[in-house]
Amino acid sequence: MIKRISISFVCLLGLLVCGPLLSTSHAQDRLSDQVKERDCIRAYILRSPSVVTTGTDFGAMAGVFNCGQNGVLVGIDFFLVDQNLRRINVGHGKIGVRPNSRGTTLVRCSLPRNVAPGRYQLVMSARTRNGPTQLDRVRISVAEITPDDIDPTLRRIMDAYQDLK
Repeated sequence: MIKRISISFVCLLGLLVCGPLLSTSHAQDRLSDQVKERDCIRAYILRSPSVVTTGTDFGAMAGVFNCGQNGVLVGIDFFLVDQNLRRINVGHGKIGVRPNSRGTTLVRCSLPRNVAPGRYQLVMSARTRNGPTQLDRVRISVAEITPDDIDPTLRRIMDAYQDLK
């Protein structure tokens, strides 16, 4: 008899201790769901070049649609990703978007000189402070500067400099 009472008492005590912990985790899950609903965005690359040369700057346009209930500040990062999944950060920007509206921003991207020519993917990452990250990607080729690409005036100056050596 005492054994049954002690088992019942231990079970009751366990429910009293674990009950608030379980309800707190459920409340946190509900709160995170509300945050996700509040910071709902869709982001896309609207315009970008298909071929760029090493050591140059180019512009890429990003579009963001806010489908949430509050205005959000969206951080935008652009990366070049090669076939080995190596990332090269080429540009970043921010845009504020009102609820149920859209916005666009032009991000200036700088391509380093040490990037090997070849095929890459230009990846845009758009994220809010509390929400999920949206990704979009397009193909892009990186080309070397050939002597034919140089302005004729610069070519004359370079030839004159080589003659002085």
